[in-house]
This record gives sequence, structure tokens and C-alpha cells, in this order.
Amino acid sequence: MVGAGLIGSAAALTLADAGADVRILAHTRAGAASQAAAGMLAPSMELARSDMTRLATAARDLFPDFVRELGERTGIAIELNRAGILQLAADAAHAELLADTVRETGDWLRSDSVRRIEPGLVVEHGAALWPDDGAVDSTQLLAAVHSALGSHQRVVIHEATATSLTAAGNRMSVLTQEGTRFEGSHAVVAAGAWSGQLRGGRFAAAVEPIRGQLVEFQHPALTHVVYGPECYLVPRGRCTISGSTMERVGFDTRTTREGVDRLTAAALSLCPALEGAASRSWAGLRPVTPDLLPLIGPDPANPALIYACGHSRNGVLLAPLTAILLKEIIFEERLTFDITRFRPGRFADTFTVT
Repeated sequence: MVGAGLIGSAAALTLADAGADVRILAHTRAGAASQAAAGMLAPSMELARSDMTRLATAARDLFPDFVRELGERTGIAIELNRAGILQLAADAAHAELLADTVRETGDWLRSDSVRRIEPGLVVEHGAALWPDDGAVDSTQLLAAVHSALGSHQRVVIHEATATSLTAAGNRMSVLTQEGTRFEGSHAVVAAGAWSGQLRGGRFAAAVEPIRGQLVEFQHPALTHVVYGPECYLVPRGRCTISGSTMERVGFDTRTTREGVDRLTAAALSLCPALEGAASRSWAGLRPVTPDLLPLIGPDPANPALIYACGHSRNGVLLAPLTAILLKEIIFEERLTFDITRFRPGRFADTFTVT
């Protein structure tokens, strides 16, 4: 397993539980998306793309059991919020569109109704309430998965940077920056925004880093996740997180005054109670593909090479389902979800792969 973020770690745990011996090549990097994420579980934000909506909804509905089982296993409490997401209308035209869209799977709330459940919000045009969406504390979740891996008899974790992948007969060989070579029946590319830097992982070249900046406010101002026109707000414990920017700056994980100021202003325009409560800011790198869909599945020319990367803004959300799918692929089981749309080979004709 190349990568120890939430995607790679959840997959490693699921594979080990199924009886596989797993080696994880983990390299701690500043800006890794799993540690930086706000943890939104928001399949309803993907309604424009039905294939992604189905995948995201199936993943979201795994979370109650996923979180409960990890908590029982590790003793780590994981905050899971499924109160729903409030998507605020930007203007009257957007309100009309949302009210029409929400009919099948959510509820349309007028501004006064929104203020009754979230008195601190500034709402002018109403909001869609997407029930069962929400957020998970991704730092607690990652800590629990890592705790379970650390005590698993079938898992060995190496602090090493993988640099290249090569086929070795019907097996895979992984070379590290430190000069160590590992071999196994399969290699899984799950290195997040850095997946494209692996030589030999040809379709991972589709993944590029997109920086997202976030601001934390030391104020528990909300009970629902709020998705506004210029930012989102996520309640986490006694805090509220505002995110997020989308910036093509390579692997630069620094925050900027402009980005932080813009997020802070956007957050305060939605929830004035956050005034003066900003405590810290940080940035993460989303692993993004050209079509914003993840790479899940084997290399079409080499079934021993598996991709699990490019999850964009949905890495936390898709982690438990991706883990199950990888287990099914590697153990040659019947897939519980059709991943045709997410196969890595879809990029074979759109850019050069080597």
C-alpha cells in the first residue's frame, strides 16, 4: 500500500481484516488531505453528476457502522454529524432552482424556517436541507484507523517514500527513496496528491494537487453543516471550520493572507457570531483528476497494479467504500458497486501515459 492517508489506511485495514498481509509505505507530508480536511459527507453536492452521486451516497451510508466499529475497536470517540447539510440559496433564481431540485431527496426551507433551526445564520433566500448528509471529524477518524492498523498482526508500516513501481512477473515491486525494494502480489497507489509522482503508476499522472485553505473559529456556532455561495461551515466539537479555496499552486501548502481573509469574511457574512473567534488557519492539497472523479481499479495492462487515488474533495467520504471495493478487486470477489465510470483506463486517450 503506497500511502497512509485515509483512503490507503482504510483499505489496508479492510484487506488485513480479510486475511491479506499488508505493508504500508507511509511518508508524512505537510498538507496531506486527510489531516487537513473538514470532513464533509456531502453526496447531495454531487447531484449534477449521477454517477458520482450514487457512489457518494453509498459511501455516506456506510459511515454509522464504520465509525461505530472503529470506536469499539480502538476506544477512540469519533464525532459523526448526520443532522443534514443546509445549502443556502445565493439569490432568488438560485432559490427557485434549489427548491425544484430538492423535491426528491431533501426539503426546501424558507428563510424563517432556517433561522429557527440555526438562529445564528444570515439567510435571505431560503435553503435546501439535505438530510443524512453532514460531516465526520476526519482527524479522529484517521487516528482511529491508524490505531487499528498499529495493533494489527497482518500489517507492517514502513516510514518510507515510494518512488517507482515495476511489474515483477505477476507481482509488483516498489522501490523507495531510501533504496529499499518491496515485492507483493499487488501494489496499491493511494498517495493522495502525490500519486502522480510515482514512476510506473502511469494513470496516476492524471492526479494533480489543488490547494484548499481553511480557517478554524473557536465558537460552536452551528449544529448543521452549512454550504454557502462562497464558503462552507462545518461544526466540529467546540469549533467551526470554514473552507475552502481551490488553488492551482503545485505542492505549496502555505496559507495566504488573501485566502484566509476571504474565507473569514465569507464565514462572518453567513454567521456573524464567529466575529473575533478565528484561531488558526491551514491548507491541504486535494488530489484532483481532470474530470473530478476518482481512479479506482486495476491498471488495464497490469491487474497487479491497483489505483485508489484522485478522490478530489471526497476522500474522507469515499474512504470506507473505496476500501471495500479494493478488497473485492484484490480477492477477485463480486463487486458491490459498479466502478466502470471510475476505471483508471478512461484517461488512456486523453493524455500520454507511460
